[in-house]
Amino acid sequence: MIATGIGTAQGALLRLEPRDGVLWARMPVYGLWLWLALVVSRGVMTVVAVALHAPVAGSSAPILMLLGLNRLGQAAVVTPRALASGVPFAPEKDGRPFDVRGALAGLLGGAGDPSAPGAEPPTRHPRPTASYHRPTRDPLRDQGRRGRRGRR
Repeated sequence: MIATGIGTAQGALLRLEPRDGVLWARMPVYGLWLWLALVVSRGVMTVVAVALHAPVAGSSAPILMLLGLNRLGQAAVVTPRALASGVPFAPEKDGRPFDVRGALAGLLGGAGDPSAPGAEPPTRHPRPTASYHRPTRDPLRDQGRRGRRGRR
């Protein structure tokens, strides 16, 4: 409950802004206080679990679930805001835009295709820049390897 509540607060603080024709999200610096609250809440839960002799609850095993609940809480607030903005999401590596409505329709039993009601018509987006892909040959990395081979 605490992790989900902190996630919804993070989602409410998140700033959504269009940049270069796609949607970007920025957490303000004071949003770090919510991360600190999440860590402190986990610490308190661990202390209480150890005091109650609950070894699994006091271990590191529930941390992944805690982070998952936190992200779900944030997504519950951010997704409707992002969809309402009307700004397309950032394109995938192959240049196609991520179709949130289609993905949600597919998860909820809908058709999930672009012709579904409420889905945006497909648009042509430019191919991503080379920054998405590592070059096949990285001169800096190769130079470092050559330098290590020579030293023994």
